[in-house]
Amino acid sequence: MPNRRLEGMRAFYAIIIGQIVSTVGSGMTRFGVGIWVFTETGNAAAYSTLLFFAVLPLGLGSLVAGPIVDRLDRKQIMVAANIVASLSTLVIAGPYFSDTLAQWHLYLALFINGVANSFVVPALNASVPLMVSKEQLGRASGLTQLVQAAEAVLAPAIAGVVFGAFGLGAIFIADFVTFSVSITALLLT
Repeated sequence: MPNRRLEGMRAFYAIIIGQIVSTVGSGMTRFGVGIWVFTETGNAAAYSTLLFFAVLPLGLGSLVAGPIVDRLDRKQIMVAANIVASLSTLVIAGPYFSDTLAQWHLYLALFINGVANSFVVPALNASVPLMVSKEQLGRASGLTQLVQAAEAVLAPAIAGVVFGAFGLGAIFIADFVTFSVSITALLLT
């Protein structure tokens, strides 16, 4: 059986759905970890420090991500960024499940996750014009914006429900599943 790859709008839809799913999973982890820190410590400073380590690397990574994305294979960058981001979740899932999770684990994992995710958006944005026809570019660009919007709107809502019902461990499991969806979609293109 020949190796068939998705192309054009089908490739775009597969990638965009995978990235939306993965981004929501990552956002769930960031939100869930924030809830966990606040419920464990009751300390707003600990929660604020967590937010710092979640947001700072996105800004720092963005400084170098664009030029790197322009020089390397964008699909490989998105696959690598998703793998690194999933490994950062593993950094905190292991200690969480063994009941040895410390705040520094969270800071490290969120920093790594932020740097990895700072490469995804520019790689995705640069790939869109290469995948879709000129006539579909407006639609594709609009759908690309859903990636960040889904994280901002859906991730906290879903994470709150999952955290309340099943705890932080279920959020970690969901995050790993969402990473696999994204990586699978990328490998199909």
